[in-house]
Amino acid sequence: MTQLKIPKLLQKKIEEFEEDIREVMESLGGYAKKHEYKILILLLRKGYTFVEHTGIYKKLTEEYKLKIYSDEEFKNELRIKLGSAKNVQEIKKWKMIVFDDAIDDGESIKKFFDDISEIVSENLEKAQKTLKDISKVYKNGDGTSYKSKNTSDDFIKDLVRRGNIKICAYLLNESNPEWGKKLEAKWGEKITSIIKDEDIGHKEQKEKFIKDVTRIIDFLAHTGEIIDPDHLKIEGKFKEPLSYEMIWYILVDISNKISGSVYEPDIKYYHPDKKKITIYNLPCKEWISDDIRNIGIGNSNFQCKIRFIFFFKNGMIEKFQIIPIVNPKIIRGNIGSCNYSGLEKRFCELCTKNVKYENICVDCILFEVTKRVILTFIKDYFLKSEVKDKLKNSLDCKWEYLDNKYEKTKIPNFVNELCKLFQE
Repeated sequence: MTQLKIPKLLQKKIEEFEEDIREVMESLGGYAKKHEYKILILLLRKGYTFVEHTGIYKKLTEEYKLKIYSDEEFKNELRIKLGSAKNVQEIKKWKMIVFDDAIDDGESIKKFFDDISEIVSENLEKAQKTLKDISKVYKNGDGTSYKSKNTSDDFIKDLVRRGNIKICAYLLNESNPEWGKKLEAKWGEKITSIIKDEDIGHKEQKEKFIKDVTRIIDFLAHTGEIIDPDHLKIEGKFKEPLSYEMIWYILVDISNKISGSVYEPDIKYYHPDKKKITIYNLPCKEWISDDIRNIGIGNSNFQCKIRFIFFFKNGMIEKFQIIPIVNPKIIRGNIGSCNYSGLEKRFCELCTKNVKYENICVDCILFEVTKRVILTFIKDYFLKSEVKDKLKNSLDCKWEYLDNKYEKTKIPNFVNELCKLFQE
């Protein structure tokens, strides 16, 4: 098997796309600086790939003075800020631009604002007194006044009405204006003003829009970035390099034993040194528990898959990563009064005095669910396949999200304990 190489035609298209993205992001940065926007929120993590691989990140942060968040980072920051009533007035002054790579029907944008509304609602009671004090009267842009109500939706509408939150996109399906009308009907007309009034990004009819979405996919695949910053990663090496055909045979065999299905991206989206293969349709509910509510998750179906990243050298595979992607419906617990009898480890018992650990109950439950899924997969299937005798040393693992967030607690030790279970 020869070393994969990027075709010259594809390389040229990638370079053209990178230059196009740089121009769009510079226009966005200029708009933000002119109108004093300080926060840029990148949806779906793909935005980070845009700004990192085109070299525009430094310019956005240093020249245009933008604080850049992913959508999840921003939501966590909002949770922390709303935990203290004194911060509500500060939040009212935030000026933010929400950036999406492509808007077709607006579902990603809608979900983001719904999520923010839910976060505000969850924390509204804590900050209610301050909201009553500061939300009585606001000024419109024309100098007239209006009263604001104390609901999570109106909290956001106040920001939109003053022009403090706006939406931008690299690519917009101009054939579908309904997405904008629906969003404006709920949150206010000013929310889409960048898209409507500024020459930033591309507004295309449906056919051209679909073709340009393919350009985005080509670019993201070319970078080789598998953006999983909040997931557990398990790493391993082979004693001797294996062919791609051998790897494929092993994964299909594992998948058949668990009635799953194997998927790999279309060949035109390959990266020369990395290959992503995923096993879907895992029996995760069965692997987690007979009574899943005992660990805090609902009974509805949820995304559960195992992603493999294989790293090529001279056309052969020497090392790999295994990444469990598990997203159940989590029934939020309450710190100090959790009654989930199935949880082996309770994060709150170690962090009750540390108020900065927002969303700790979600992290706790997700750790338990992921642990059960990946242990079953590794010990009952992966290490019982032909791959076992081909491994060099034991599997290693890291969970940077938990390590970084809880670095001053004993919680990172749980990840180390999990790694040791792979070696038994």
